[in-house]
Amino acid sequence: SFSASLTQLDLSRNQLCGLDDLGRGTYDATGITAIGEALAVNASLTSLGLGDNRLRDEGVACICEAVQSNKEIKLTSLDVSSNMAGSEAAKS
Repeated sequence: SFSASLTQLDLSRNQLCGLDDLGRGTYDATGITAIGEALAVNASLTSLGLGDNRLRDEGVACICEAVQSNKEIKLTSLDVSSNMAGSEAAKS
């Protein structure tokens, strides 16, 4: 029997919300919401890179809320840099 747990995931620069690095496209929080839902129940992830995805306030807040709601989380590194987030996301 073999069991493995994902401990590190780097999704930086992946257009998770539908916008490319120049801001072209249509913003859609579906992708980051799904990641937030998974993060809320994941107990093994220690490092998550979401930098440069244009998550905006909504996406960063979603991730922060998921981390705060998960009492079993082992996350020690979270990169949400360069995501066009402002003061609303900082409150999360």
